Amino acid sequence: MRDPHPSRQAAPTTASHIAGRAAVQAPGAIDRLIGMFSSPAVVEEPPQGHDEQLLADIGQFLSSHRLGVTPATLRAAHDFVVGSDLTLVRKVREREDAGQRITQPWIEGLTAQGRRTNERQQNEELLHDLEQQAVALEHAAKSASTATSDYGDTLEQGGNRIGEGKGSDLDSLVDLVQGMVRHTRTLHGKLIETEERAGTMRRDLDKARRQAAQDHLTGLPNRRAFATRLELAIRENDGPADDGDTAHAKHNAPPICVGFCDIDHFKQFNDTYGHDTGDRVLREVAQHLSRTTGADCYVARHGGEEFALLFEGLALDDAHRHLDQSRASMGERRLKDRRTGKELGMITFSAGLTQREPGVPASDVLRLADEALYAAKQQGRNRIVARQP
Repeated sequence: MRDPHPSRQAAPTTASHIAGRAAVQAPGAIDRLIGMFSSPAVVEEPPQGHDEQLLADIGQFLSSHRLGVTPATLRAAHDFVVGSDLTLVRKVREREDAGQRITQPWIEGLTAQGRRTNERQQNEELLHDLEQQAVALEHAAKSASTATSDYGDTLEQGGNRIGEGKGSDLDSLVDLVQGMVRHTRTLHGKLIETEERAGTMRRDLDKARRQAAQDHLTGLPNRRAFATRLELAIRENDGPADDGDTAHAKHNAPPICVGFCDIDHFKQFNDTYGHDTGDRVLREVAQHLSRTTGADCYVARHGGEEFALLFEGLALDDAHRHLDQSRASMGERRLKDRRTGKELGMITFSAGLTQREPGVPASDVLRLADEALYAAKQQGRNRIVARQP
């Protein structure tokens, strides 16, 4: 991944320079490197070609920041060098630009956040799988219940016809059929009960899945929900096939704009007033964005002090105007510390915005929006930078 602002690249010993030299992503290289340190008895062939350059860049990242060799620092160095974690890339650059050190505790803190995000995603996937299984169970129980009921009716009708005859053998057969009918009716009742339980489980799982797609602090959709919504919007815009009609539809499809917002100097609020006040600031900004960006904007908390926005049906200039009005009105608000009554000062945010071109994947759109946010931070914060595709 190359630095979107080459004029701002640091000296060759900095992480920004390393990122600029990483031409190819090689996910297996970092795993091999971790394996070299964790399993010294295993001897592998040395990597060749671009893997050698990648390993050199990872080593330079670690040495330039005086970081120890641990799985967390190796993974962070790899993700920065190849540009696979946009948030990490931007946060490293911001710390470099501010003259702050990239330390092992800082990296481990980011790694812990990433682990929690992955755990939430795995839980959401598990809930989805369980919900699908509950639906299948409910359907199977209903089908079996119907079949059992029909079978019981058939047995009962047959028993009635047999009962019209005479003789001890017939009497025994009637008793047998009637016993089978009672057993079938009992089984039918149990299947109905199973169907009802499966329905209750499905509804509970559906509720849990909806809650799992929500950020509990702000009440906004979370990162996973935003990714799902963006992919859905892209599929609807691009259409199912690549024929003449679809190409025409793509050209005339409603625009999609994606943005990232980041609260300026948020760490200072946490350090000065405590995490409770920091959480309050997050909720205030979340509510403000939801109220002021318009009905065509889907707002989600992307993680930490960062929010993601999806404008459907608005071109870049219109989306920029909506978001800039929201930014300006946010800067006019004043919050007070509830304990001391002291004003917290101006709360502002920076944002990056881009419009998706037809056929462009979600990952590229998000990267452009993130680069625009980085530019907004570099240009002094409290501003919106729009980046054309």
